[in-house]
Amino acid sequence: MRRWAACLFAVVGVLGVALAAGEARAQVGDGVRPVPAESDVAEARRGLRERFARDFGDVTPAGKRRLGALLWREGGRATGDAGVWVALSEARDLAVGAGDVELAFLAAGELGRKFAVDGEAMRVAVLQGLVGGGGVKMSPQQAGVAAKAGRGIVETKLAGDDFEGAVRVAGLAEQAARQAGDISLGAEMALLTEFCRDVLRRAGGYRAALKTLAEAGDETPAGQVAGANQAAGEFLVLVKQEWGRGLVMLSRGTDKALREAAAAELGNARGAELMSAAGVWEGWARKQQGPGRRVAMRHALGLYAEAAKGLEGSDLENCLAAAARVVNGWAPGTELVDVRSARTALGEERWGWWESLGVGGIEPREDGGELVNSQVLVEWKPRLTEAEEAPPAPEGTKLTYVLRLWCIDERGQETVLEEEGRISWRSVDRPWRLTGPKVSAVKRASGGKAVAVGAWVEFRVDGVAVGQRVWKVPVRKAWWWGPRG
Repeated sequence: MRRWAACLFAVVGVLGVALAAGEARAQVGDGVRPVPAESDVAEARRGLRERFARDFGDVTPAGKRRLGALLWREGGRATGDAGVWVALSEARDLAVGAGDVELAFLAAGELGRKFAVDGEAMRVAVLQGLVGGGGVKMSPQQAGVAAKAGRGIVETKLAGDDFEGAVRVAGLAEQAARQAGDISLGAEMALLTEFCRDVLRRAGGYRAALKTLAEAGDETPAGQVAGANQAAGEFLVLVKQEWGRGLVMLSRGTDKALREAAAAELGNARGAELMSAAGVWEGWARKQQGPGRRVAMRHALGLYAEAAKGLEGSDLENCLAAAARVVNGWAPGTELVDVRSARTALGEERWGWWESLGVGGIEPREDGGELVNSQVLVEWKPRLTEAEEAPPAPEGTKLTYVLRLWCIDERGQETVLEEEGRISWRSVDRPWRLTGPKVSAVKRASGGKAVAVGAWVEFRVDGVAVGQRVWKVPVRKAWWWGPRG
């Protein structure tokens, strides 16, 4: 174990850089106070160390945690700006040195609220101190908290166009997730790092495009302006997810199909016209690489769902089938969906004997105490007759399924395993238990460091797809997967 003095020196060194940068950028006002003068801080620190001399003498992690909590409370009672500043700063540094993540970020946040410092830079410095050395090894739980705090900082940096900073902080968050030993969290942070690097690769073109548009005049070639609109629009929708501005730019871009699709959305298209726009986005998404593909696919899926509200008959069935195609060709784990695209082909009698299907979750199936197969539980509700009885499946009906497990490892590498099988008729009181890929196959994926985090199931009646479910993955993955806010 490193000596406490060396640890604290390293932590303060890192945090001092953040404070210097913060003081240069922060503004005083609205209750925010200037950072106290160095002479006042030095005097307040001497007084604090004299009062808590015995506590400062306990250099164990437990002692530093205890003193950090005492000084956090002291920061709320201290008189004078220098007293508050010193108490909170010492609490923060002790918390970092003890691996107390919650207290470290709490104290840093309070300093950022009370004083004219760059609070975000201070939070980054705390994360660096926790992950990069200077503090004791964090517990798995504390490391998980640090990773999630880093994720929040990344989102702020991305929103503020600090793409280089986002990459650095995402790397720290990924390191913290590895210390937590949580494969799902590690995968989430690895995906976030991948996304930030992709953003940084695109950022140069985006900034150049904005400059071109800002400097464009009457003599600027139309093709150059259209190209700048295309580049900036793609970045806005795929990276920043600012669809309003992005669609406006894409409606003036170089891609004819996207121009028309964007114009349709901006014109509040409905029904078949909106479905056509969704098809354009789906086709364009399949040409993309990396996280941008997921964003575009999600947008296409949302447009199909909205378009279906204004469609009937075969048009509705085609729209639902298109939505199913998007989910089928995309890594599982997005939304809970229910698609009955074969309604017309099968007829009411053939498919209507159930009311709903729902995937309850993934769990192992044991045989003699050993894990043999993965197993997906399907909760289903029959369509009751007027007599409140569940009708049997039509005689001779062949009910089958295709089950895909989405596995992901701590580095964010994805593997999809597939199994097909037949569903036997069960009592209405019991869920279907669909046997999936063998546990050994899951373990082989990515060198045994993968876990199954999602399931996609398609149900078929006599070979015709009638419905599918996606079990929502218990991994947040990263902010670009879901709606902002």
